[in-house]
Formats: sequence, structure tokens, C-alpha cells
Amino acid sequence: METNCHVCNSVDTELLYKNLKDLTFKTTKETFDLYSCNNCDAKFQHPLMPEDKVGQYYPDSYDPFNNIKKTIIPINNKKNPQSVYLSYLHSKHNKNDEFSLIDVGCGGGNFLNSVNHYFPNAKLFGVDVSEIAIENLKKNNIDGTCNSLYDFSTKIKFDYITASQVLEHLNRPHDFIKKITEIAKPNATFMIDVPASDGYAAKKYKENWVHWDLPRHSIIYSKKSLTHLLKDNFTTINLNFAGTYTAIRSSKKISKNKDIYTPNFIDNYVIKYASPILKIFNHLYTDKIYWIGKMKNN
Repeated sequence: METNCHVCNSVDTELLYKNLKDLTFKTTKETFDLYSCNNCDAKFQHPLMPEDKVGQYYPDSYDPFNNIKKTIIPINNKKNPQSVYLSYLHSKHNKNDEFSLIDVGCGGGNFLNSVNHYFPNAKLFGVDVSEIAIENLKKNNIDGTCNSLYDFSTKIKFDYITASQVLEHLNRPHDFIKKITEIAKPNATFMIDVPASDGYAAKKYKENWVHWDLPRHSIIYSKKSLTHLLKDNFTTINLNFAGTYTAIRSSKKISKNKDIYTPNFIDNYVIKYASPILKIFNHLYTDKIYWIGKMKNN
């Protein structure tokens, strides 16, 4: 069975972790193998879970599909990728400016709702594979479509394209990037974030890192592998780590075989009081990578 890297196609790959379990939602007793590419540093499930089969491993309570809260994301949190994207938009536009933005893998629309709050004249659109997500998006009065993230269609091309915590779920990253270029205006800005396989929590907790999240995550990226995927079509503006203390807390619980979704007094205390203080330790907040770039006009 071939083990070519799905990002750079290198055959220089090796088994990283064998027989990993679904440690987050515990939807199955099956086990899964994770491979690592020695060329671009991508990590990938092998064999990849077919995308038309992976839906059975998502619980009904999966938060990104059901998130219809109208909580406005602030623009001053450098550890939240979506806050960074909003800050970038603020640096380019005044409140009443008109521009177009599509969120690919939009979930219930919390980010789009925040864009709409800050920029009421922006033309917004969302796409997601979940019917529940799009139904919830439309409850926020934002247009969207339920479709494959590889071959959906739109009536216009966009100034901005965002994809937050989406790419790691996809088996065909190059086809996804091709679709992004097809719906982008010349010189459009693409903003994307993914779990960081080269961050502190992944290195410390190894096979117990919460964001391996097999079998729902197909390919997990580092700064190196994400840059490799995007370099032919985009010029990098900003590439950085982000994240929260939650990845460390959850990974530690997994390593001790504890339920990560049952908070206790200590968890609540850390989240409410200690997390803001811990932000001074930047190396702890590295469970995500965000990237902002411009389309190359080839």
C-alpha cells in the first residue's frame, strides 16, 4: 500500500503513531495509523478515511455545525485566528466599505456574523458540507449553500476567502486550493488556520495530542507543510501560531485517560482566571497555525 505524502507527493514517509484511537468523541473502537512526511513535515492518516464515510464519526453535538451564537468575536485577540482576520479587515476597510467575503467550511456562521457586525455593507456567503450548519447560518440572515468544498459554485468572485479549521478534514488539499483560486478575484486575500503539528502541545503530548482527532482529521499541518501547499498560488503576508490553553488541558486529560468534556473546578478556574495570565508564555499558545496571503497574478 502506497504511503505517498498527500501534500508534496514524496515517498519519504514513515509511520509516526500506530493504532491511535478516537480519543476525543469516542465514536468507535477502531484504530488508525498516522504517518509523517520527512520532506514537507505533513502528518496524515493512512489509509485516509473516505470523505463520504467520515460523517458517521461526527457526533450530533459537534459544535461547529451547531454554533449559532451571536457572540461577536473581538478584534484584539492575537491568539484567536478569526480575531486576527477581523483585525486584518479593519486595517483595510472602514465600517461602511463594501467588499465580498466567503467563509468555506463556515459551520453555523459565528465568524460571518462577526464580519457582518463590523462591516454591515459587506457581501457575505458561507459554504459547508453540513445541512445543519447552513440552516443555522441562515438563521443569522446570511446566505450560504450546503455542498462539497471541492466543487460548489458561486455567482461572484470574492475579495476575501476564509477557511478556519477546515483543511485538516480534507483528503484532497490541492483540489481544495484549486477551488479557492477559482472563486477568488485577482489579488484576493486568503486567510486560513489549521491545527499545528509543530506546536507545543503536539510535541509534549505526542500521540495523546487532542488535535490529531482521528479519524475526523485526515492531514495535519505544520508551518512548513502548510507553506508548501500554498506557495505556488499565494504570496505569504502573515504566518504565525495561535491557540488557547484548552489544547494543553485536553491533551493532558487524554494522556491520563480522562474525559475531556467533563470540566471540574480546576478546569473552570484555569479557563476563567489563569488563561489570561498564561498568555505571556507564548510557546503554550501554539496549537493552531494561521496564514494570510495574497493571490499570485500568474
